[in-house]
Amino acid sequence: MFYFILFVLVIVARVSAEEAKEEDGILVLTTSDFDSAIAENEFLLVEFYAPWCEHCKDFAPEYSQAATRLKEAGSNVVLAKVDATVELQLAEKYEIRSYPTVKLFNNGTSVLYQGGLNDDSLVDWLKKKTGKPARDLKDKASVSAFKNETDFAVIGFFKDQQSESVKEFLNVAVELEDVLFGITSDSDSFKDNNVTKDGIVIFKKFDDGRNDFEGEFNENAIRSFISENQLPHVIEFAQAVVKKIFTSVVKKHILLFVKKEGSEDILKGFHEVAKDHKGKYLFIYLDIENANNAHLLKYFGVAENNSPDLRIVHFYEEITKFKPSSTGVDPAAIRKFIKEDIAGTLEIDYKSEDIPEDWDSRPVKILVGKNFEEITSNKNKAVLVQFFAPWCEECRNLNPVWDELAENYEKNDSIVIAKIDVISNELKDHNIEEFPTFKYFSRGNDQVIVYTGDYTLEAFTVFLESDGKEIVKVQVKETEDQAEDEEAAKVDTDETVDKEAKVDKEEKVDKVSKDDKETKDDKETKAEKAAKAAKKDKEEL
Repeated sequence: MFYFILFVLVIVARVSAEEAKEEDGILVLTTSDFDSAIAENEFLLVEFYAPWCEHCKDFAPEYSQAATRLKEAGSNVVLAKVDATVELQLAEKYEIRSYPTVKLFNNGTSVLYQGGLNDDSLVDWLKKKTGKPARDLKDKASVSAFKNETDFAVIGFFKDQQSESVKEFLNVAVELEDVLFGITSDSDSFKDNNVTKDGIVIFKKFDDGRNDFEGEFNENAIRSFISENQLPHVIEFAQAVVKKIFTSVVKKHILLFVKKEGSEDILKGFHEVAKDHKGKYLFIYLDIENANNAHLLKYFGVAENNSPDLRIVHFYEEITKFKPSSTGVDPAAIRKFIKEDIAGTLEIDYKSEDIPEDWDSRPVKILVGKNFEEITSNKNKAVLVQFFAPWCEECRNLNPVWDELAENYEKNDSIVIAKIDVISNELKDHNIEEFPTFKYFSRGNDQVIVYTGDYTLEAFTVFLESDGKEIVKVQVKETEDQAEDEEAAKVDTDETVDKEAKVDKEEKVDKVSKDDKETKDDKETKAEKAAKAAKKDKEEL
């Protein structure tokens, strides 16, 4: 009997092992074997992906390369993946909302990976998460090996590792998850790396190769030092560096849109200017022939036949874009562009489509950035504008009502019905955050009224006829259940209930029921707005 049980256990173990398939060094997990994989591995890194996701496809070879590197290094981290479009229970359980989502599982808890989608960033992050924030480097050999392990390494040289300076250094090491930190007190390592006193040195395999910290030993200064030197003088825009670009302490970026192949001289000049503005501007170039950059060309209003071209972007509370005042991308033109930006003489660039030839040929007038101000500021006409996004389903559903409204007022010389795509057109004084949004530009004055009424032909008509003074709100209808409850209350013949108290009670119940329904509707509206805002953010990114 004992041998039979043992035989069964062995068979079960083999079946379990066979269930977890492997592709390119990555475990392929499903709902049936996910929990056992977590239980069997101290550290399990899981990518939740979708087969149609382009970022997932780009990340696949990087993820596989990371798995290979970790195995060769003898790491106790196992990499796995889950098709979240098939394993819906797992996707729901772990709140997967975007692809790829990568989580590290350890002892029943999970940590979200938010670094770059490349093997270097992933491996460095895992080393930190599964070990100390800064690796203890005992001798010259370990320091040398550490420097060669990655393209960007930070080493703290401290004779006393219990000092306050070390505490500040380690706090930054914990925070910067995508940077590899080491620490040493070895005197030979000090001498071998030309370090004469306590200090922090960045060793990197690009640009000047080394940066020595010269500030005060506090978190802010150390963090800024690392951030300013973490990226090359010139960066090619790619998914792997997006996070580093947008989280950089350098908030002014100069972008070069160029065909990478055959533009060596242009890029050489770009590098030349970049060296003179280190820490003040990030210099980034985008290959216009890379299909992944197409949406950025559209966002910045750069036509492929107009390349090479330049833009400056300020990433402060609001993102502002600037075009150069003259053509050219040679070093002199780039320096002139930067000089004008520093002087504040450049005008903010607002993206606009070209004015369609037939923009006013139909009842609904089509506005773009270039004609918006002219049409809405006409004091002889009142203009009701719908601000929409192409992906907004509610906007599309509204089209029949909007078209009919415009047809009804087509022969009215004092009222214009219009709409504008605010994804393709940017407006100086109108920051639209919800779709659709309606604004009424009054006739004869500068008053602008935001319409908040019902999306029906009747409600829009009342609003227009009252010159924007009357707004018809959505009426909440009573449900059949409420009507039945009220009818039952009316025929209640309980003689012990005082009639006046009964009436009062019914009125209160009715009021509470309606208030509850209105509150529910309000919550649903907020949820819808939040979803729309999130969708807009995702679309713009």
